[in-house]
Amino acid sequence: MRTWLGCWCLCTAFVLVVSVAAAQEQAREPIVSYVIQSTSPVTLTIPVAGPTERAWARGAEGKWHELEPQMREGAVELRLGAEELHSGATVLVLDPPAWLNLQDAEPPRVLRFEVDGKDLGGTQQVSLRWVERAPRRILLEVEDAANPLDPGSIIVTAGGKLFRPSDAGVTFTAAGERRGTLEVNIPRLAGVSVRDSGAVVLTIDDYALDYEGVARSVSWRVSPSTKLEDGTVLSVESVTDASGWQNWSVVSDGEVMEQGDPTTAGVTWLSEPHDGPHGIKWQFPEPRKVSGVDLWWAYYQCYRTSVKYEVQTWDGEKWVTRVPVSGQSERQHSEHRFNAVETTRVRVFQPPMSGHAGRAEYMWLAEAQVSYE
Repeated sequence: MRTWLGCWCLCTAFVLVVSVAAAQEQAREPIVSYVIQSTSPVTLTIPVAGPTERAWARGAEGKWHELEPQMREGAVELRLGAEELHSGATVLVLDPPAWLNLQDAEPPRVLRFEVDGKDLGGTQQVSLRWVERAPRRILLEVEDAANPLDPGSIIVTAGGKLFRPSDAGVTFTAAGERRGTLEVNIPRLAGVSVRDSGAVVLTIDDYALDYEGVARSVSWRVSPSTKLEDGTVLSVESVTDASGWQNWSVVSDGEVMEQGDPTTAGVTWLSEPHDGPHGIKWQFPEPRKVSGVDLWWAYYQCYRTSVKYEVQTWDGEKWVTRVPVSGQSERQHSEHRFNAVETTRVRVFQPPMSGHAGRAEYMWLAEAQVSYE
């Protein structure tokens, strides 16, 4: 853990001592380091608790230069020259512990980064976009080649709150000094609501004095849903952030758009514009025999009919395409029928960039209905 303390110094030129860093882990000898800024070579006089035998400063090329400390009545005197103060700043460390590798200038290496078991590889900032439910488990495993991991650096940020491995929902499992796994159980994080959207940031660092740790973030938005009068749960993949279209459930109010209607706001469902898939889904409270889907498209300058999509039903294990649609021209109403099948779910799935030719990144419906036997 790095604790920032104040420092007193005497110098022959302007100098700002920004911080003192100390590893406050009981089992380890602390690291005492300073971040120094100066406009020219400078002599520092720093109070110390005991004799200082060795001192190092990081030079412009990133290499460490050993200094010659001089003791002066309970203080150590050090000279920082141009080699150490290139660009006006350096890091100074006093009596570095034997276990600290000063030459380490790399953060820990990421071995695994997973969300609900899915490997996210080397991605640092992951946007899951719209999801049916918030992720439950995030895992980050790291290993450092030169220095021990710093337990005090392990932080999880979620919902504007900070969490550590001592808090519910956060665990860190060490595999030796230089390797470990940070796991976040999102539903157990106290005071964090992910009903509509969420973001979690995981950070881990080692004891190296490079101040560059590992940070991985995951963000998402939960797809909106509503319960209809017959118990059916209707959901859409996304909703635009543009003002006026937030009342997306009008897609089930029985009202369609005509060419003369003045606006689509408040009377249509408009998806978020992105290059991923879009869709609308019905989930029934009990199995029902369905035989088709009717779609009425939004009208803005023309009917915004999607070019390509699939009408699908759920067979208990996977989605089965009943009606594939491709190359569809502009029209107000698309009627799709298939042999009746008993199912608990129906959806219209639009592949990436398959909306209306004028705005392929959207799906834009005025009304959508399922036909039953």
